[in-house]
Amino acid sequence: MISGGSGWGAATRARSVYARAAPLVPADAALRLVAANTCYGMGWIEEGIESAESALSIEEQKEGELLARCCLYAGIGHQMKAQVHDNNIYSTLLLALL
Repeated sequence: MISGGSGWGAATRARSVYARAAPLVPADAALRLVAANTCYGMGWIEEGIESAESALSIEEQKEGELLARCCLYAGIGHQMKAQVHDNNIYSTLLLALL
């Protein structure tokens, strides 16, 4: 997504709405999954993982129907984080060879 575009502003506002809504509904895993998806789409991987793992802990406590989806979203975030890390290592090695 282009930084400064209308989509960027909408996602930024969505993230701030989530930050205000999360304390009001502490047992709502779906809200946290939507926030994780928004964060991943914007490239905010750490925040997305945090939201997904928060949803996962909620679903683990109540053995809810979103447990598998929470695991999936947490895994997606960790995969994205690993890809960024691998790309950084590859870039560093490539620069060292030049």
